[in-house]
Amino acid sequence: MSYSNLNIEEIMSNIKTAVKASKEKLEINESQNYFNQINNDGHEVIELKQEIRNNNQKWDIPSEWIITSHRKGIGRFIVFGKKVIRKLLRWYINPSWDQQRDFNASVTRSINILSEILQDTFNKNSILSLRLDENKALIEKHSAELVSLNTKCDKSDMKLETIRNQIEAIDYFSELTFLNDRLRRIERNIRQIQNVDLGKYKLSETQLTKETSSAPELDYLLFEHRFRGDREKIKERQNVYLKIFKDKTPILDIGCGRGEFIEMMIENGIEATGIDINDDMVSYCRDRNLPVLMAEGIAYLDSIENNSLGGIFIAQVVEHLKSDQIIYLITLAHKKLKPQGALVIETINPQVLYTFANQFYLDLTHEKPVHPHTLEFIFQQVGFKNNRFEFMIPAKDMQIPNLIISEDLSSNIREFNSAVDRLNQILYGEQDYAIIGIK
Repeated sequence: MSYSNLNIEEIMSNIKTAVKASKEKLEINESQNYFNQINNDGHEVIELKQEIRNNNQKWDIPSEWIITSHRKGIGRFIVFGKKVIRKLLRWYINPSWDQQRDFNASVTRSINILSEILQDTFNKNSILSLRLDENKALIEKHSAELVSLNTKCDKSDMKLETIRNQIEAIDYFSELTFLNDRLRRIERNIRQIQNVDLGKYKLSETQLTKETSSAPELDYLLFEHRFRGDREKIKERQNVYLKIFKDKTPILDIGCGRGEFIEMMIENGIEATGIDINDDMVSYCRDRNLPVLMAEGIAYLDSIENNSLGGIFIAQVVEHLKSDQIIYLITLAHKKLKPQGALVIETINPQVLYTFANQFYLDLTHEKPVHPHTLEFIFQQVGFKNNRFEFMIPAKDMQIPNLIISEDLSSNIREFNSAVDRLNQILYGEQDYAIIGIK
């Protein structure tokens, strides 16, 4: 090759050849190493990895390279000529060269940054994929648990329905048993009437009219069964009296009704006897083999010896009596009790207004309520000591809830809640009370 044949096109061609042949590299960023961790080894990803490596290897194109010639003799002149030409053209080529190199560097850096972002995206996708798999597994697990829970709920509903039916059957059986007892007593009364010699009795027309026109008596046994409640619940409620009468025998239950208290005493090994003026109640108790007599309370106490009883229990009776009867009953009880004997009188609590809507006026035979402090005063006057009260059966379901106090509310909330508590006590407090006195 001669100097005359040299031109710009040839020089540029040589430069391109030199660039392609160049093995020198300067990596701007090693971020492509992150990309090597990509789990996805598909064809496109492998190709992309290779291109990024090539970019990092070849972005820096040198503006000068070693000039050589394979021709002997004139080769050194060719080399010298090329160097001269290169120097002469440096002012023209180098600016474009530098711009190209800056562009290559910028593109390579951008690609490396994108590779980092892409790698990070792949990593996040991998994590999300794992979490998605975990969530799918959890969803499947919870779905299975939900199906199992639904199955259990269905079974529970079936069991609940069965239990409900059983409860209804028990209630029905209890009612039926009670009615059977009632029927037996009616049949017994009929037989007693049939055995009476009617010839011994002659009623005048006036007497007959008076007898037949009189109003029928209230079936008090059925009334108690309907409104007083289940016998077992009454016994459970009266359990509080066991500790009072534990070492005090014998016990007399005045107005024993269906015999819940007597039965509880006997079950706990305590000698007890009941009396009642209602023949149905007495028959009902005797049918249950309970020691119950047909007798009026004051008359019975009057007939027994003084200091002969360890304890006297009078539940839901004094509200049926007049004032003088109450005073005389308590006076007699004190006489008939042994020293250290206990008298317990349970009655409706008139300090709670709810009792008037719920209990007191429900029973037509109630005379008037007795205030606890009135009974306490009578106990003291008669001679009972260590008198105390036992309050029972609060109407909690009816009570007004207190406001919740927080720091941002005014201090009078406490005053309001205190007033609500007092109102709850008056309206929905303990519906029954018992006064206990020791001789």
